[in-house]
Amino acid sequence: MPQPADLIISNARVLTQDLVVPRAAAVAVRGTRIVAVGSAEDCAELKGPATRLVDAQQCTLLPGFIDSHLHLLWGAIGLGHAQLQAAASVADVQRLLREHDLAHAGQPGLRGQGLRYNIISERAQLDAVAADRPLLVTAYDGHTAWANTCALQQAGILNGGEPTGPNSVIVRDAAGVATGELREAGAMEPVRQLFPDPTAARQRELVLQAVQLLNAAGVTSVHNMDGDLEQMHLYQAMELAHEITCAFTCRIM
Repeated sequence: MPQPADLIISNARVLTQDLVVPRAAAVAVRGTRIVAVGSAEDCAELKGPATRLVDAQQCTLLPGFIDSHLHLLWGAIGLGHAQLQAAASVADVQRLLREHDLAHAGQPGLRGQGLRYNIISERAQLDAVAADRPLLVTAYDGHTAWANTCALQQAGILNGGEPTGPNSVIVRDAAGVATGELREAGAMEPVRQLFPDPTAARQRELVLQAVQLLNAAGVTSVHNMDGDLEQMHLYQAMELAHEITCAFTCRIM
């Protein structure tokens, strides 16, 4: 007699991604392995006294997603910034930044992420939120950022200076003064250096949040693209504590 399954999901619209048998109604799992895909009757044969039964109520069930290009720590750290995905206007951006600042009082600088393009057009719009501290807002794709005057001054790129890497642009007005728009990593890096990295404990907390978001989105395997030994030590500690709840591959750069 076959060993019972730990989990059986039935009454589902299973999209198997198998060209021969593209659809099914139930899935049985034992440990970390799918042991049966088929009809409810097929999987019911694996039911045991301790099997957890889930009625999917005709919801769609897919294999887990694989994110083949992820920056886990970078993305996790961004979860600690003001989230600007919902902003549709300058006023929205300013409000969300102020709300975040109020909830995280005492920070030496202010950061936001997830902003759409064509909203912020000049650094004065960010100066209105914080004129005496560095402020940096990153676009949703991570390839452009906008900084306030204080950040540009402290980074030494307001009235001169060059990007620290290739294919990067510090956008300037006709007088050569930086507008606040920074394109690509080499232009952003001088401003990023103004913001201290989170503590190791805070990084672990944020990575755990990021992994939970991946799980919630159905991502079961990730390929981290910008790893280093310090990150590897963090991920190893989390793996040993069973906090990395997805298959994980890390590229060392």
